[in-house]
Order: sequence, then structure tokens, then C-alpha cells
Amino acid sequence: MSTAYAENDWCVVGDIHQLRSGAPVQTAVLGRPITVAGTPDAPVVTADDGTSLPVLLRYDHLWTTFGANPRPLFDIAEAAENGRTFV
Repeated sequence: MSTAYAENDWCVVGDIHQLRSGAPVQTAVLGRPITVAGTPDAPVVTADDGTSLPVLLRYDHLWTTFGANPRPLFDIAEAAENGRTFV
């Protein structure tokens, strides 16, 4: 199965609250190993070859993409409402 199309999508790689420990986490996106590290204020996602990947913090989650021209992340209008809890 080809993942070429999906490489320009944003993929969630973790909850920003998981970054508070500061410990790097190894995981995979689209079958490719990555490392998630840093803090909620300065997250870092690195591919297995050491390349830094783009990061986006939205909806209390950390997102990344392998694409050079990623499509915009979908909008959840309700997320901006006061009192919303993300689960």
C-alpha cells in the first residue's frame, strides 16, 4: 500500500501533556520510525535519519507530517469554545 498521498497530511503523534516528562518517545507514523521529544513549548519530532519534521500543536495534541507541502489541518470549530475538554 502506498503512503505517498498521506505524507502531506498531518498525523497526531501524541498528547502535549505527555511531553511534560521531557523523555524522548519512540513511535512510528505511516510505518516510519520517529522520535518525539521536547516540551509543550518546544516540541521536536525527528525522523529515524535525524531529519527534523514540522510540528503543529493543535487541540492539545502534537502533529507532524513528512510532506514538504502539507495540506491544512482540519478545523474543529467547537474546540475554540470556552470550557471544552479534549479527550
